[in-house]
Amino acid sequence: MHKCCYGSQCCLFSCLLENIFLLVLVSEIMLQQTQVSTVIGYFDTWMKKWPTVEDLASATLEEVNQIWAGLGYYSRARRLHEGAVKIVKELNGEFPNDRDSLIHQLPGVGRYSGSAVASIALGCAVGVVDGNVNRVLARVRGIGADINIQSTTEHMWSLADKIVDPERPGDFNQAIMELGATVCSPKTPACGSCPLRLHCVAYQKSENQQEKSSISSHFKKFSEKVTLSEISDIECLADCDLCLRKEDWDVRVFLISLSGEKKLTWPSRYQGGQWMTKEEFLASATSTAMKKVFKSMEISEQKCTNKKKKLNNEDNSSEAKKQKTISHFFTAAPKKKIP
Repeated sequence: MHKCCYGSQCCLFSCLLENIFLLVLVSEIMLQQTQVSTVIGYFDTWMKKWPTVEDLASATLEEVNQIWAGLGYYSRARRLHEGAVKIVKELNGEFPNDRDSLIHQLPGVGRYSGSAVASIALGCAVGVVDGNVNRVLARVRGIGADINIQSTTEHMWSLADKIVDPERPGDFNQAIMELGATVCSPKTPACGSCPLRLHCVAYQKSENQQEKSSISSHFKKFSEKVTLSEISDIECLADCDLCLRKEDWDVRVFLISLSGEKKLTWPSRYQGGQWMTKEEFLASATSTAMKKVFKSMEISEQKCTNKKKKLNNEDNSSEAKKQKTISHFFTAAPKKKIP
């Protein structure tokens, strides 16, 4: 039985729990990288065809792919099917009963999906972190560190686990995600109607700034009396320490030409860097954004090269026009008149 939320051995509750578990699991997997509006029709068709995990386990992969056709990322469908087969054949029909078990036992279930299913379907008191939750937590707690680095990610997950409502974790997690999507938005957040505003570090900073009427230089276009709704991002106020410094997040590309066996000494903060050829870099696991930066640099370099060639050609052409031929240095003798 699923000790996370129910202690009763009643068959009715067991069946209900299994149905909820499957509903949440399928919906969460379908919603990975796909909008809700797109998923709804596929979800209804899927659940009507395979309402239980046994039904899904008995289906063929071809049948599963047919129902999934058009939704994209077919590995998700395969993993759902593999998970159902594993539950029926290896786990004797028992569903994993907490986040860690979900992640380790079911294919395709990661930290986010496992947390969502565990909290919503099983009632486990675990937090969920996505982009919206990251933004809410960063503003409420005054966290300005880069959320892409591992230490910040771990801190956010730890914080989400600590603040989740143990009585209604599923409702709490869905509420904070919705709050980030509708109220605590990236631009022009509706701080005045936010239920967390009295606990929000960023909100308090913005209020203090308004009371002092000291607006940073990039908000000079606003009047001295600025309302929260007019500020594009409440972290971007004067003397704010929530955001990274500008020089920390600019994308700067340096082009260095080396000849022979000369070696470049790495600055201390770049120790551990790796040299790559162009082909190795483009084939590596580097982010798409950085590969776009590299391509942009190549295009810029090519434009500069073309411009230099054009200028050189124009100069050569001009010089050629100005250069005198040998005939310019001789004067033709006047023709003699024949008497």
